[in-house]
Amino acid sequence: RLAYRTGLGVAGLADEAVSVRMAAARAARMATREMSEADLLFTFMPPGSEELALSGIGDVCSNEMPIWGGSTADNVLRSDQGGQSWQLHGSKETGWAATPDNFTVAALCLNVDANVHWCMAKCYGPKKFTGTVTRASGRIIHEIDKSPAEEVYKEWIHASDVSEEDDVQNLPLAKQSARFPLAIEEDVAALRMLHVRSVTPSKGLECFSNIICDDIGGGAEGLKVHLLDCKPSDLFGTVAGSLRKAMSLANFEVKGCLLELCVVFTANLEDFNALARVLSESCPNVFCFFSRGQQGMIRRQARN
Repeated sequence: RLAYRTGLGVAGLADEAVSVRMAAARAARMATREMSEADLLFTFMPPGSEELALSGIGDVCSNEMPIWGGSTADNVLRSDQGGQSWQLHGSKETGWAATPDNFTVAALCLNVDANVHWCMAKCYGPKKFTGTVTRASGRIIHEIDKSPAEEVYKEWIHASDVSEEDDVQNLPLAKQSARFPLAIEEDVAALRMLHVRSVTPSKGLECFSNIICDDIGGGAEGLKVHLLDCKPSDLFGTVAGSLRKAMSLANFEVKGCLLELCVVFTANLEDFNALARVLSESCPNVFCFFSRGQQGMIRRQARN
């Protein structure tokens, strides 16, 4: 067994931003109420206020508490219409429930002989298009190179080397962002990916996470922003390569893995049976699920 004790916390999320932080703290407190300190937290939440939710966990647990989780998805990639996202939670003892717009936390106390390693990887390659953020706030890039961000984004996509069969220009925004997300260069060693959620009335780009992480200091202005690309022909190799990389970084024999893939990225997939075969060739036991966004540890801080 991986863990000798587990705990579950569930709290409803209100629309007010302050309530998101409070709800996350309440769920974390419930999940850890019968343990002095958990070794690992699994988190699942609706998209929109992940940074506040992670701050709420930090109000209850150590800021260095390992967190791994995802934002539950709606049907926007199929219908281009947003909706509710649902979370399944429970146990054999307490029963199961599926409820919309809740923050759920599972806390684990690991056995002394359990070995766990996790890795966050982006499954996109950088394109040749790069600009500078000249105005941004929160989750919105207002301007790139002093031009409306939407206009620059469209120009980059139009100038990308894609076949006529792809017809990216006429796809809904959600599917355009699935193929061509953005990435912020927070430092020279790492790119942090941003999927575009919507276009503002002033032609800004609202993203699914904050433009900058709160702990790096300063504003987003002056940071480099890149257009990334996902070639459908490279999907299987990219996913399998990321899994093999994560396994190679573990300093123990890997018996299985819990793999979380971004549902936006997998919108480019057509054959999920082929994906299952590729993953099974890389790791003996794979449990895979798909989320709207990913939460994990970067430089010992929980990030979205």
